[in-house]
Amino acid sequence: MRGFCYSGVGDCKSLSVTEVAVQSADCYEEIAVDLGDNFVLTSLKVKFSGFVGGVMATSVDENTYVDRTILAGNSYTPAPARTTYYKNKGTCSTALPFRCPDGSCAASQGACALKVSPTITATQSWTASQFESTVIPIKAFATSSNSGAAAKVGDGLTTTFWQSASNCYSTGYLTYAEMNILNGVCSTAGRCSISTTSGSVSTTAATASTTDLNLNNNNGASVNAGKAWFQILLPASTSLAAVSLKLAVGAAGATVYGVTEANALVSIGTYSSSYTFANLDADGTTVFKAVRIESSAGFSVFEIAARSKVCSEFAMVDYGSVQTISALTVRHYAGGTAGNVAATYYEYSSDKATWQSVPVSGGIPPMLVGSLDVPLSPPIQARYVRVRHELKEKTSANVFVWEISAWGADGKYGKVSSDRRNEVNFRDLLGVNGIWSWGGQGWSNLALPGWGPNRVSPVASHARNYHNWKWDVADPDNVPNFEKMACGGGTESQWWLSWDWEYAGWNAAGLEVEASIQFTPADMPKTVFNDPYRAGYNYGYVFAKHFGRNGGTGLVSSLEVGNEPWTYDASLYSQILLGMAQGVKDADPTMLVLPAAFGSLSDLFARMNAQHLLYLDALNVHAYSWLQTAQGNSGVYPEHPMSTLHSVNGLLRFRDAVLPTLPVYLTEWGWDSAGGGEDCQPPADRAGQAVSPQCVSESAQAAYAVRGALMLARKGLARLTWYFYGNTVMTTQTWDASKALFARSGLTSSSAAGFKNKKSLYALEVFVSTLGGSHFQQVLREDEQAYVYVLGDKEGKATHVVMWRPVDAEDKSTATVSVDMSLVSGVSSGGALSASKAWVLGEATYVSASLPTVSGSVWTSDISSLPTVFELSSSSVACTLGCLNGGQCVSGVCQCPAGFEGELCQKKSCPADCWQRGMCTDAGVCVCDKYWSSGGSGLYQKCYPENNYAAGSCRDSPAEFDAASACYLSRCDNDCNGNGQCTSNGCVCDVGYSGSSCQLNACPFNCRSHGVCNNGVCQCRPGFTGPSCEWPDAAQMKADSCSDHLPYRCPDGGCAKSKGTCAMLSASSPVPSTFVAQQYEASSLPVSAVTVSTNPSAAANVADGSATTFWQSGQSWPTGYFANADMNILSQVCSNNQCTASSVPSTVDAATDANTDSTVAIAAVSGVAWFQILLPASTSLAAVSLKLAVGAAGATVYGVTEANALVSIGTYSSSYTFANLDADGTTVFKAVRIESSAGFSVFEIAARSKVCSEFAMVDYGSVQTISALTVRHYAGGTAGNVAATYYEYSSDKATWQSVPVSGGIPPMLVGSLDVPLSPPIQARYVRVRHELKEKTSANVFVWEISAWGADGKYGKVSSDRRNEVNFRDLLGVNGIWGWGNNTFSSLMKGRRGPARYNASCGHARNYHNWNWDVVDPDNVPRFDEMVARGSVDFGVIPGHSSKLAQNWMNWDNEYTAWKKAGLQVEVSVQFTPESFPTSVFTDPYRAGYNYGYAFARHFGATNGTGDVSVIEVGNEPWTYDASLYSQILLGMAQGVKDADPTMLVLPAAFGSLSDLFARMNAQHLLYLDALNVHAYSWLQTAQGNSGVYPEHPMSTLHSVNGLLRFRDAVLPTLPVYLTEWGWDSAGGGEDCQPPADRAGQAVSPQCVSESAQAAYAVRGALMLARKGLARLTWYFYGNTVMTTQTWDASKALFARSGLTSSSAAGFKNKKSLYALEVFVSTLGGSHFQQVLREDEQAYVYVLGDKEGKATHVVMWRPVDAEDKSTATVSVDMSLVSGGALSASKAWVLGEATYVSASLPTVSGSVWTSDISSLPTVVELGLSN
Repeated sequence: MRGFCYSGVGDCKSLSVTEVAVQSADCYEEIAVDLGDNFVLTSLKVKFSGFVGGVMATSVDENTYVDRTILAGNSYTPAPARTTYYKNKGTCSTALPFRCPDGSCAASQGACALKVSPTITATQSWTASQFESTVIPIKAFATSSNSGAAAKVGDGLTTTFWQSASNCYSTGYLTYAEMNILNGVCSTAGRCSISTTSGSVSTTAATASTTDLNLNNNNGASVNAGKAWFQILLPASTSLAAVSLKLAVGAAGATVYGVTEANALVSIGTYSSSYTFANLDADGTTVFKAVRIESSAGFSVFEIAARSKVCSEFAMVDYGSVQTISALTVRHYAGGTAGNVAATYYEYSSDKATWQSVPVSGGIPPMLVGSLDVPLSPPIQARYVRVRHELKEKTSANVFVWEISAWGADGKYGKVSSDRRNEVNFRDLLGVNGIWSWGGQGWSNLALPGWGPNRVSPVASHARNYHNWKWDVADPDNVPNFEKMACGGGTESQWWLSWDWEYAGWNAAGLEVEASIQFTPADMPKTVFNDPYRAGYNYGYVFAKHFGRNGGTGLVSSLEVGNEPWTYDASLYSQILLGMAQGVKDADPTMLVLPAAFGSLSDLFARMNAQHLLYLDALNVHAYSWLQTAQGNSGVYPEHPMSTLHSVNGLLRFRDAVLPTLPVYLTEWGWDSAGGGEDCQPPADRAGQAVSPQCVSESAQAAYAVRGALMLARKGLARLTWYFYGNTVMTTQTWDASKALFARSGLTSSSAAGFKNKKSLYALEVFVSTLGGSHFQQVLREDEQAYVYVLGDKEGKATHVVMWRPVDAEDKSTATVSVDMSLVSGVSSGGALSASKAWVLGEATYVSASLPTVSGSVWTSDISSLPTVFELSSSSVACTLGCLNGGQCVSGVCQCPAGFEGELCQKKSCPADCWQRGMCTDAGVCVCDKYWSSGGSGLYQKCYPENNYAAGSCRDSPAEFDAASACYLSRCDNDCNGNGQCTSNGCVCDVGYSGSSCQLNACPFNCRSHGVCNNGVCQCRPGFTGPSCEWPDAAQMKADSCSDHLPYRCPDGGCAKSKGTCAMLSASSPVPSTFVAQQYEASSLPVSAVTVSTNPSAAANVADGSATTFWQSGQSWPTGYFANADMNILSQVCSNNQCTASSVPSTVDAATDANTDSTVAIAAVSGVAWFQILLPASTSLAAVSLKLAVGAAGATVYGVTEANALVSIGTYSSSYTFANLDADGTTVFKAVRIESSAGFSVFEIAARSKVCSEFAMVDYGSVQTISALTVRHYAGGTAGNVAATYYEYSSDKATWQSVPVSGGIPPMLVGSLDVPLSPPIQARYVRVRHELKEKTSANVFVWEISAWGADGKYGKVSSDRRNEVNFRDLLGVNGIWGWGNNTFSSLMKGRRGPARYNASCGHARNYHNWNWDVVDPDNVPRFDEMVARGSVDFGVIPGHSSKLAQNWMNWDNEYTAWKKAGLQVEVSVQFTPESFPTSVFTDPYRAGYNYGYAFARHFGATNGTGDVSVIEVGNEPWTYDASLYSQILLGMAQGVKDADPTMLVLPAAFGSLSDLFARMNAQHLLYLDALNVHAYSWLQTAQGNSGVYPEHPMSTLHSVNGLLRFRDAVLPTLPVYLTEWGWDSAGGGEDCQPPADRAGQAVSPQCVSESAQAAYAVRGALMLARKGLARLTWYFYGNTVMTTQTWDASKALFARSGLTSSSAAGFKNKKSLYALEVFVSTLGGSHFQQVLREDEQAYVYVLGDKEGKATHVVMWRPVDAEDKSTATVSVDMSLVSGGALSASKAWVLGEATYVSASLPTVSGSVWTSDISSLPTVVELGLSN
């Protein structure tokens, strides 16, 4: 046998067969091979000869053999895929390991429970309502208004609501019987009286309609004795808040009075405007007995109402009879404007007459929106409950009620089950939720004491991991191969992952492992499950086979099928649950299986039935302790009657009634709290908001953890798994989503605060250390004053009483309670109980407490919110002779001092109980256990006596621990020789040292990570050389430089540390300290004035340069156009003597002055009044609008034709209102005329000859040449309101022409539109005009109108000059770690990863996340420790021992492979406010400096690996403020240059020169080597940002021009890098269509065709080389997977920008990659040299070699690549320097392969050729 792979260690081990025995027994021979220990065998081959056949068998004990394989003669036979060795520990058998209560055996505890269930069969399902607490049923509803929605307040839905009407004020209360005290009064005889002409008083029948709520019925009061009056007697004398009424009165109007008890009339107000409602305010204090209306003329009363108080709106529920109500939950909202509602009340009544307020702690905020839990103690007796919103006076509001829910005497969560002993002790009960590596920097099997799982092991028996199914397989239908993990192969999805290493660390810490297999629709959509049952079964089977105890590693005890997969439909989850549970049990019945936790019993029962129970071992639930308060879900003490922690009661009732033997696990519970150096305040950018409502204080979390554990043990839970092990980093996103719920739930602080222990962790340690072996046993008291529980030992003997006040932990008061201890069960017969000692729980340390006072069997004690524990003992004489070692005899029991234990305190205690790695002797000395050797992995498994007799590490070389450290530290030889640290995992060597005791010497530069250090000597890998394993080009680089310190030769011959310094030294004029962007950026034409059709106050917004401000029009139709002279053809006409009338008033101007309140009075002459307006010119009319005051006869509006005929347009009858009269739009009129038989007044008249338009116009002051426009507009909220939108221009504002816009102008655009103008236009005025549809009102918008002069939007390109960088060096590609393959590039073979791109690129740029290296930017990254300290081989196999923040990361494995592939490496150090908020930078300059220095020191060529050539300080850190970035840039750049000046440094790329200059100045340039920019080729079209060909005059690719102009003017020798550019395209098997759930939407607008991307890549490179860029780095190496989220955010921008398809399509090469390969293979050594032509017809460039000799001409049409036409161009080649030239060959670029082309025709020096959108290259030669 040559070797085996030990699962759990991860290294392949060699094994020599040491014992071979040959026996002869009957007719066969047996050969036994002792393998030395029990292990997992993943593969086996056997060679044999000389017999016909046989059996291969295996054994773990040399007694029982298992037949495995039938062997045939003379062959190799592989063993089964997995052969396991395991010593059976099952109680019944491995197949049926669980002993049921009836004595039988079963494969699961669920199967046991079914056998003994009193009620169910194996196929039964359940109904949640049988076990859940339900609300009191509602019999009826009533609301103050909108009664049609009343039932929604009791429908049990959180999404439906009752919304009141909004007009309680001023008159809507008329119909509210509770508000309107006059409601129906006049229906009662004698309450209402009225004057009549006869002087008599009316009857009731005659006045009833006055208060009948019918606003159209009326009663007339006629004059009697000169006065008309109407009087209403109030139901009872009261003050009044207001009287509301609708009358018909004459010119005299009417007065409303209140009548006092003394019959005095007190005026409330007057009424004058007939047929309208008036609301008259009373003083609210004077008491009246009646309301009276008086007038000197007759009047009619339509309705009168009065209120004695402010308006209220209410929703009420009726329970049918009086109920006992112990709890309410209400959700309400007081409407959209805070302050509209003065107060909100919850009220109850038994008779609907007398109402009392429900007492609500803290009051009821009207604007709550969320729900409010209201416990009622004592309970109330009520039939009716209502929510009443009391409005502020004179305020209108819609108010809301979602739900009113009430519960009976048993409360919201129903009765808790009767107490029964809990068979699980507190240590086994308690656990902690963790994650892979516990947030640390390494596998848990490498965790140091006090870290990772070791930190929580003192308080937890088990730990639960969120184990992502997606981490194991890419597709749930795939079967995971966990065996690959053993030798570093990882899982299918996570190549680096070894769960064995992780779970072994948890086990080594003493924690049982529960794996919660997480899966959600986000990572495994429903559609990917081909067969959910089979997917679940296969996963469960393989998981249990590998991790289970029966044949596997034994690392995992429990599997949970999902965490909270609530968003899957019930059927899918049900199938997965059944499959996975059955798979686990078929593979290993000893592994426990749980379902996921669900939000309700209804949900659980929809997903699970009795069939599932056959394979389950427990039920599962999550619950936290929250109360719905005004602040939101707020943390509350566990015993609170409405704490959500009691939501477990329903599941427990189900368990107790149906499956009483089945355990219930609470796998998530806990509280958020401050502590550990972190508070619950919002993030800095949300400062001022309230703290997280779920947070309690640090002391409260500690107290509630203990009290909650006690209470939940009493309820009968079998596991309590705290969420979470540690806080998580609070971000703005988590705060905005949920006030950072759970971000502070940890037992420690977060990684950002260094995982400091919180008080709760210490409190639980005290709890477990003192009561860990105890069980809940009995309730002695459980009420609002005290909780008193009896605890017992495993035999059921009462051992402790614990008591506390069930109140908020901030309540520090005490209460005196008495308990009758004769009620305690589990006491020895005849034994009287005494208290031997007492202590307090919930504190961070052990705190003693006073013993109770005893009177007979009654114990009395003062208790607080912290539990007090009394240790019980029966009367004894055990210590009558005294206690040893300072112990005190109390009530017959020795109380031992710290450090001693035992009945008489005779034994010394051992520190930390020997860390669970040894035995404590009576002398207090640890005798440490021996362990299997860890092989350097940190994984230890205990050796047992039987292991010492077989060959192997237990017998021959066990791992041992040091008794002097209480078995905490390993025994380290020679104390690691002073070159390392002794830990629980052995020696951890200092950097550069290696060996088991760090005895091997360091190597120079750590062999630059390019070789193996062998005791001080580097053994270099192939491709590296020298004593430190340098790159071969390192010596040449040094030879070319001035010196290591000043490596760059400047144009003046001097040397400098950076190219920026050179550029400053060689600048033609002194470089200013700061720069002004406007000097170099192209700017739009300045606007002199802005004119708009309406709303002139916002006019300037259309030219303010801001993308966030806009002009919004008014509404032209029907009458808003009056003031718009362009629309209203009658505007100011009467001021020009064009108006005449039947009687000549003093002035008629007011009729057309756009003032709707000024009037012209027209009197009738000879029975006719008329008013006529002469139109400015004869025209047809679309409409006439007017406001008049007319008599009963009304008026008619006519159009007057040229023949003086009157054509009726319409009539006017309703005075003081606007009328819009439609004309026919065809008849031509010369005038408009109004006629009436009586006099009338004209307030305003207007007319239009066309539909309404709205416009915004800019004036440039004089006629300008305009070559480009960018406009942003929007036609308002409703599509179709605007018929058309026009861009128009004019030189004189009289004659307008339309701007030609390709594709037209969509009115509803919203986004900007780029409009190139070729040829340019000449204009002074430009406007955007929205033409509305007839009879349509709309607000339209214009954000900005921008125009550019002759040089275009991006200004002139610089004059052409030779580019000193050839195309191969110019071109690069943006990549990422692993190039999308989820493995290091060093592990990739063939043309994968970086090797795919070396034929098309000279460099590659990586997005290198700063927060992958350090968790805090102030920390210094430890790049020299990216492999295990002391490792002799800085190799490629990851070991998760890196000291970077991503502890699996070894950048050397990545960057070495990139450079080996022939790519120079550029690193963009990424950091954003999401990864590093501004607040975490203590000193930004220092943080940047330290990072840059460490980076260059490790990766630079001088002292480090030489793998990285360029570092870029940020990618696009645009959201940091300028000052912060400026400091980081200066620090990082200076740090790099101080460590290694040969490494080039760039700033980040910014969106504009202004932004860059705000962050960078001349001081930074001293340490920079280039400028940096990002640019893509987009055009703003109606479809959005659309991909466009690179030469397009408005392509955003030209945005680089401004930076280049700055460079050319100020720093002409400084390179400019374009580090992101490219096009999205289809190709590689992927298109640009939207995702399936967005089908029907248009394709991604930025996408071009696959052929276009290829063509533009080449044309763009040529054009950008001509501009003078020094690097062009394509974005991106490959497409990314398109998701609904990226589509919705940006139409999946960049998802198709790759040179290959995405991982989902297998990284297939796209045409662009092949086209660039052809480009580089044919022209890679060439340089751009000269422009021969550059216009709309043709681009013609000269290329040259490195000496400057012209070698090629390249020419193409600058048009869309889809344009396949050709054009004939001629070029004068005499303009090319270098003599007479000839054409030797020609080919086409942009195709996937080399394609020859025709040579040009030559006539003298003129060459003529047909060219297309694909560049044609002509190779040049000298003429003979």
